[in-house]
Amino acid sequence: MFSIADIKHLINPAVERALSQNNFFPAARRNALDVINKTLGSNFTESSSPSPADTWLALPFAWLVEFFTLSYISNPSDEFRQRAEFKYSEALRLLKSYANANPSKPARCAEIEGITSL
Repeated sequence: MFSIADIKHLINPAVERALSQNNFFPAARRNALDVINKTLGSNFTESSSPSPADTWLALPFAWLVEFFTLSYISNPSDEFRQRAEFKYSEALRLLKSYANANPSKPARCAEIEGITSL
């Protein structure tokens, strides 16, 4: 979905270095997409290209990636951990707010002579 280059201006420089120098990004990206998909009822994949309407997801995605990268950084400071946990909470708040404001429409399985069946 988003690359490190897409979100590096949204994350802590130490996290960006850790993601760039190590192979932590794929796992953090998978975890972040899992949270986004579950919260929004979406089906974004690692190879999805965000549409212009989905570019707002860069911020919550970046904050989720930063949070999930904590487990790969040895001895993060308490302040760093607290900020990452706060950003995680804010990312969830943004996603839930969007999901509540934009409820998914039920999928149509069939339409016969103007009658929709689920």
